[in-house]
Amino acid sequence: YNIRYFLVGGSLIGALAYKGWIPWDSDIDLEIHEKDYKKFKDVIQKELPKDMWFQNHETDSNYLKTNIIIGKIRDLNSCYIEYTNNGGTHWHNGLQIDVNIYKDKNGKILFPDNPKVDYLTTNDVYPLREVPFEDFTVFVMKNSEKYLINNYGEKWFLDLPKEKRIGHEGKIDAENTCKFHYKMYPNLYN
Repeated sequence: YNIRYFLVGGSLIGALAYKGWIPWDSDIDLEIHEKDYKKFKDVIQKELPKDMWFQNHETDSNYLKTNIIIGKIRDLNSCYIEYTNNGGTHWHNGLQIDVNIYKDKNGKILFPDNPKVDYLTTNDVYPLREVPFEDFTVFVMKNSEKYLINNYGEKWFLDLPKEKRIGHEGKIDAENTCKFHYKMYPNLYN
């Protein structure tokens, strides 16, 4: 569909250091070009398998419109237990892909969800490159290392000590739906 996207955060570390999941991360983080976001929203509703859905403030009245994450692709048959990233509000919290937008402005790349990222240029991002991630490939920025060093330090690729390898989303039950999902989202489970 020619939708421009690339991995960021722990997903980018995982792609470059592990060729897949980072051992202590439990979601995927990606940025989609703001001009492609509407097309993405239209396409994703048609293309997702029945056990997944696209969650944003338009598809879920429980999802905060002011949430820093624009949207999420959710697995319907899993649950973050002791979920730490929803600000005390309850909404569907199956395994997730965080969907954010990035902007091109005067040769700079801006992440509205992370204003600290103000050092990337279009030459750092384009052309995007493909790298392995588990058994498929994903797009990453041309100069991903610049982003990683600025966000995680020179040794971004080193493993954390085992006691610090805790997903920031909370514990996961990857095989069971949270019981409150059935009550709050009956249309998803018919």
